[in-house]
Amino acid sequence: MKKPQAQKTRGRPSTPTSPAEQEQPLLKQAMERHPLPEVQMDMMDHMPNYDDKLEGTRCKQPFCSGKTQVYCDKCKVNLCFVPHRNCFKAAHRK
Repeated sequence: MKKPQAQKTRGRPSTPTSPAEQEQPLLKQAMERHPLPEVQMDMMDHMPNYDDKLEGTRCKQPFCSGKTQVYCDKCKVNLCFVPHRNCFKAAHRK
């Protein structure tokens, strides 16, 4: 004789009832702030400055994946400022 097998339920699983079974909501990441183009290209008071972080922050220039400790004092944006990759200059010129 064959034993009756429990049938698997079909369809979408029911929602969990206990709080321990529920997943925690994902935390939102902080949005990056970019300066207005008028402010970024005004050619006034944009000075490079060093931050106090031990590790470099990613350069915010598009298509650059470098790490830097330099940021623009007016725009508050981290940009590379090295001889072979000067994103600071490129970001403030048209």
